[in-house]
Amino acid sequence: MHTLSGYVLREFYQPFAENATRNHCFSRAQCGGAPTDLLTAFTLVDIPETEAILYEPCFSKIAASAATLGDKDAVTAETFTCAYGWTSLRYNNFRGHSPHQGKEQIADLRLICDALFANGTNQIIWHGMPFNHLGDSSNYFYTTCQLSMHPENNLTGQQLTDFNRYMGTVQSYMRRGRNYTDVAVYMPLEDAWMGGAYPPEVNEQMKWLWGQYEMRFIQTPEQLKGRQPMWVNEHFLRDAQYKDGVLHCGATTFNSLYSEVEYMELSALQTLVRLAGEGLPVCLARLPKEPGKVKHEEEYRAAIDKLLSLPTVSRQSADGRPTVGRDFAGASGVLPLIEGENLPDFWVREDGDDYYVFVANPMTQTIKYPLEYEYAFTDKGSEREITVNHHGKSERLTLQFRPNESLLLHISPAGTDFIDLNYSAPHLPTGM
Repeated sequence: MHTLSGYVLREFYQPFAENATRNHCFSRAQCGGAPTDLLTAFTLVDIPETEAILYEPCFSKIAASAATLGDKDAVTAETFTCAYGWTSLRYNNFRGHSPHQGKEQIADLRLICDALFANGTNQIIWHGMPFNHLGDSSNYFYTTCQLSMHPENNLTGQQLTDFNRYMGTVQSYMRRGRNYTDVAVYMPLEDAWMGGAYPPEVNEQMKWLWGQYEMRFIQTPEQLKGRQPMWVNEHFLRDAQYKDGVLHCGATTFNSLYSEVEYMELSALQTLVRLAGEGLPVCLARLPKEPGKVKHEEEYRAAIDKLLSLPTVSRQSADGRPTVGRDFAGASGVLPLIEGENLPDFWVREDGDDYYVFVANPMTQTIKYPLEYEYAFTDKGSEREITVNHHGKSERLTLQFRPNESLLLHISPAGTDFIDLNYSAPHLPTGM
């Protein structure tokens, strides 16, 4: 897998991006599904792109981490693909009519786009639509929504205009400044390459999947959520330096590094030893093993021993409590930007002294493919108590989520306030 990954990077993504540059164009690519180092692949193109809901919204964080490391402004998503499942191109006399196509509920689609926003996407792209003559809606594209000028369809007219305006408003805030982050998380790339096939229940639900190398379902650790952790890999850590109290990695900085992977290349482990020796706070939730068939047992053991001997390195048990070394939560001396129990998904942009935080409705954490029709309307509303640590002070806030709505916070030296998104998705006519 390591060898194959190198070929994919060198022989496809790199020349693809370079060719675009030579022709005065920009490159945009969905690297998902490629048998390669996805984080690095996403940084080779100008615009990393994800997809939903055939990919989990959490997958977007890989593309967003790449954009952060590679100093890229836009993270796009091919959105609303197969929201309620799909049938076949051959269905309905080869017109490809999928479940609820033409009668999509915008409230359901809003759950998908809000989940993407809260995982780092900041540019929604509607999935392709079929050609229809004006006034006709008999042609369908079996993997998408039915955008149309036909009045019998839900995605048309003012309700479509209002939804697009809402997404554009959120995007405008999620493009301000740069992505905020506090802690780097070593991406479980070696774990994915060693993992083989997905469990049978996953393949049964999504028959087009096979291998864990796709990393469709990986999540950054829940206990680090308030720090908006980003994925990092050996490719970027190799040239990183710890100086002036922060880790300079790619185009961003981190206060600390966390790892809970089962496998790690020897060269990556040696890089961690170097960075921890420079002063970087490192937390190991588990001790890694060397992947692959060719082992370097003595060198690997020596690197582990050296890492554990450094005063900047801590160990944690499975429940997140320190067992050796310094308290990781306080090692960097920086409090999480947001603290609280059962935090919703959120994304933070840092713009000078200001932060813009999109907090997705907690319902977005429960969506899965295929989405249940009118699922958004099962939301009865909820609230969360959080603490915002900013500009040398801490503020207690109550996040009140009205049914089917998300929140946007503005954090400044003066305090925290809510930005009115001024949008509520209507309940539209139901269909097949």
